[in-house]
Amino acid sequence: MEIGSKGFKILKVEDTRQYEEINDRWKPIPGSGMEHDCHRCGKTHEVLYTVECLETKEIFVVGGSCAKAYGMSKKKVASLSNNIKKIKKLEREIEKCKAEYEVNKKAYDAILELTPPEPKHVDNTKHGSEIWVMGDAQVWCSTGFTEERKKCLLDSWRHNCLVKQGFKPYNLHSLPGTIRILEDRLEKIHNKIDELFNS
Repeated sequence: MEIGSKGFKILKVEDTRQYEEINDRWKPIPGSGMEHDCHRCGKTHEVLYTVECLETKEIFVVGGSCAKAYGMSKKKVASLSNNIKKIKKLEREIEKCKAEYEVNKKAYDAILELTPPEPKHVDNTKHGSEIWVMGDAQVWCSTGFTEERKKCLLDSWRHNCLVKQGFKPYNLHSLPGTIRILEDRLEKIHNKIDELFNS
């Protein structure tokens, strides 16, 4: 269908496909999106460009190739397409990190409810430091079993409990930072897309 002459503006780009992680990389799943017939060529697309004809003010939904055919910059269309893909991948990665953090936190919160074993002084090192244990955790105390050493021993015991359940204690500390970095990157890409729409 011919939908006008020259002069079109991109209003929105949407990648409707689902993404899956393959070998640590996020890939689109063909056929998983919302299929839409292009108003120009009639072909079915899952990455949709909503465009406005500046002459008639009509709105159409087309594929990437047809968006280029209407005189819009190939570089701009390609940049929008690449950035939309980046957004989908980042959104999936953020969801994955948040889900992983919640699972780890739930397990750790359950461990916090457990009653830890009583700490025991079991030996001294050859340099005179006391060796204290709590279950399978232990600490060395060069200046006695202070509050700091007690906390260290308890944290070590909880750490070991988490590891025994198959979790990675480091994720409790690293994942929130990773999520913030990914969200910052996502915001920058959204800002870049806004600039492309307004250019």
